[in-house]
Amino acid sequence: MKQAFATAIGSIMDKDERVLLLIGDLGYGVLDRIIGRHSDRVVNMGICEQNMMSTAAGLAHEGFSVFCYSIANFPSLRCLEQIRNDVAADALSVKIVSVGAGFAYGTAGMSHLGTEDMNIIRCLPNMTVYNPCDPVDAGLCTWKAYQTEGPCYLRLGRGHEPAVIGEGGVFAPYHVVKHGGEVALVASGAILNDVWQAALRLQEEGTDCAVYGISRIKPLGEGLVEELSRYPLVLTFEDGNIIGGVGSSLLEAANEAGVNLHLLRKGLDDEFVSVVGSPGYLRMVYGLDRDSIVQCVKKELHAI
Repeated sequence: MKQAFATAIGSIMDKDERVLLLIGDLGYGVLDRIIGRHSDRVVNMGICEQNMMSTAAGLAHEGFSVFCYSIANFPSLRCLEQIRNDVAADALSVKIVSVGAGFAYGTAGMSHLGTEDMNIIRCLPNMTVYNPCDPVDAGLCTWKAYQTEGPCYLRLGRGHEPAVIGEGGVFAPYHVVKHGGEVALVASGAILNDVWQAALRLQEEGTDCAVYGISRIKPLGEGLVEELSRYPLVLTFEDGNIIGGVGSSLLEAANEAGVNLHLLRKGLDDEFVSVVGSPGYLRMVYGLDRDSIVQCVKKELHAI
């Protein structure tokens, strides 16, 4: 996804001289072409995310649209006070780009994981939250964030994610990846691939699952909860804490709309990741890989 972001932000900066890119001493390689083309509008802020966010707020006050780019939880949790007080409170055009969401940096340990970032950031007033599901979606969400007034949070995978949603030149807040009738499986971000693969396996075994991918968590797409309410069971899968995450956002929206939604949340059950390993290994440990999802769906369908 980060390469798709780099392609999109490069095109945006070609088009609009008001767009600036601040980076937290990373991105070399993937951002080299942009740095070469727009060296006067790319600033390496060093490992100083609090300063980066306050600087972005000042630049936005002067009429610039500023993208801030760093790893996982660092451009979110490390500088939460600056995001809240300097950026969100004034609804400034600062786009926060978090690379390596969920378990992507699993070999670096809990301190480098983005497993609570989206949950916390989406609570901030004025903040729009994008969590693209594959590289094509990442490019579309980058353009949409640029076009969105006020602050945005753009949560990306680390790279080499497979295409799930596929080609398509128009942004959509959610996508129906696979139609089905027995149960709706819902995910947001790179974990959608595991859910989709599980649905294909279940179909081979005779269980007909729909798969939904959510690209924009806040605000949710209109009509989504009403559409999901047609299913006897909805299961959400997320590579982060289930409290305040994707399932929570759907339940909140359903409650406000007066929609009856039978929804169960699957993810980190109000806990920190306590093991170290590759993203695939962590998904297996926490029941979020393809085979674990298959078994989970069978178990929950048997219970209703």
